[in-house]
Amino acid sequence: MSINHLSASSIDTFQRCQLQWYHRYVLGERQPPSIALVQGGSVHKSAEYEYAYKLEAGEDAPLDECLDVARDTFELEAEQVEDWEGTKPSAVLDETVNLARLYREELAPAVMPVSVEREILLSDESWPWPLLGYVDVEYDFFFQAEDGIRDAQESRGLGDVYKRQDHAGAKTSFV
Repeated sequence: MSINHLSASSIDTFQRCQLQWYHRYVLGERQPPSIALVQGGSVHKSAEYEYAYKLEAGEDAPLDECLDVARDTFELEAEQVEDWEGTKPSAVLDETVNLARLYREELAPAVMPVSVEREILLSDESWPWPLLGYVDVEYDFFFQAEDGIRDAQESRGLGDVYKRQDHAGAKTSFV
């Protein structure tokens, strides 16, 4: 296996255990995912679906579609889990879907994405490999007021009018 880039997770692995890094990134040996990794990845995919939908349509994705993405991702990835740590996979699936529901109902409506899963590639002639990362979501942040949607700055308008902030937020992860 040839290395064509570095990521935050590969650098973190190298700093933690060089032998583990060698097995993972040079030999290509993958460890089975943990329950938390499968659960977090499933909720992440659901949020990614929500924001890509909202970016395209200008409105939140239907809740059932977001929950289906979380459920389908979990079921696909859960096949690789070797140690369920005494828990029932069905109970973890239910918890995962509930987490995706909470995220979609409580947080996602307040976020207006500007971009979703944008790749960032940093390189320099002096580096042996480029650094690859992704911005999960770049966004303008809004909050729901009784008389409409407002941003955190003073808003003069009422009703369902979006007012963009002067700055955008971003959640970034390097993979």
